[in-house]
Amino acid sequence: MIPFFRKIRKKFADDNKPAKYLRYATGEILLVVIGILIALQINNWNTDRKNRNRESVFVNQLAADLQSSTVDLKKIMVNFSDMAIASGKVVHTFYKPSLQSDFNPTIFHTPMRNQRYIPVRGTAKALVSSGSIDLIRSVKLRNAIVVYIEETEALLLDVDRYEEAYYRKGIEAINSEVQLVSLMARYLKENNYKYPKDLTDLERATIFIPENFEVIPFPVTVEELFNNQRIFQAYSDLLLAHRNTYYQYKAMLKATEDLFQLIQSEGYTVKVEDLSENKELVFDSTDLQIIQKANSILSDETKWSKDDDRDCIDDIHNDRYSLFCALYKASKDVAGDYEHRRAAMQIVRFTLEKYEQGRVMNHRLMDWNNHPETSFEEVKQVLKEAEDSVETQLNNND
Repeated sequence: MIPFFRKIRKKFADDNKPAKYLRYATGEILLVVIGILIALQINNWNTDRKNRNRESVFVNQLAADLQSSTVDLKKIMVNFSDMAIASGKVVHTFYKPSLQSDFNPTIFHTPMRNQRYIPVRGTAKALVSSGSIDLIRSVKLRNAIVVYIEETEALLLDVDRYEEAYYRKGIEAINSEVQLVSLMARYLKENNYKYPKDLTDLERATIFIPENFEVIPFPVTVEELFNNQRIFQAYSDLLLAHRNTYYQYKAMLKATEDLFQLIQSEGYTVKVEDLSENKELVFDSTDLQIIQKANSILSDETKWSKDDDRDCIDDIHNDRYSLFCALYKASKDVAGDYEHRRAAMQIVRFTLEKYEQGRVMNHRLMDWNNHPETSFEEVKQVLKEAEDSVETQLNNND
């Protein structure tokens, strides 16, 4: 290229035409400058396109994390609600001795459980720590991501504090005062509880309370527990721990849902996962038999219990069943075991949704069954409609 310009320059110089040469050189310089500017613009467009692609990937990953956390937080809130309610039942019975005679000792065990869950924050933390958060064009969303990390971190610290200050203290006090497994052994013996026949050798050998036991080690009665001051304080501590932890996870759920909604309101297109239960159920004859058996168990209103606590031992013993426990016993009788998400159970849950009418908070079957406005006729109607749905699909398959 340089020799070429030299020849042109020499030619113009020899012809004594410097003005033409100057115009030509200026034109060449302008072409080069324009070329450079175009190349820079193309490079900027390409960089911006890559950044927008990276932003889209990050935002979609963040949205997926938030949706996953939403599902898990709702589940753990149900667990802590159960544990708080059970703790409350124990504490309240200290104030109402008349309830002691009918108190189900299995309730003592529920508050002994514990869980800890950390929302999925990998993408949010990676955005901040790597500096990639600058890829997010929405200033509002950038700030909200930082706040979300800080807020959930503070709530998790509270969860740890409740565990340390109340839960562990309560558990240590209970274990130092009584062997609750002995109380359960007494309850099983008094109610002639039979272990499932399909227990494996390992399960049979490692179960805490063996079959056909002869004595109850370190025996204790319900009455003795309700006259023990340390037990009262221990379950009061467990009530504080589980109730407060429930509210911390509830706050995390709100923060998680708010951030997801902000992503959508800021104009980002994200994939919304189907977090609902699969309603495309496939039935077999066992499902039909389970629902029919549950319907026969609840043969009349005297067989129905409006005091469902999701523990069916007392229902079976008293021969009075909540809707859930009728399905539970029917599953055990017909199928030999109970499967929580079996198609027969799911179709009953989905059927009662049209009769729900604000009666359900956490557990569909329990809350709806126990609600003052739920009638025995509605329970029978739900079972009948569920049975019809199963029967229709089975007949269509024939």
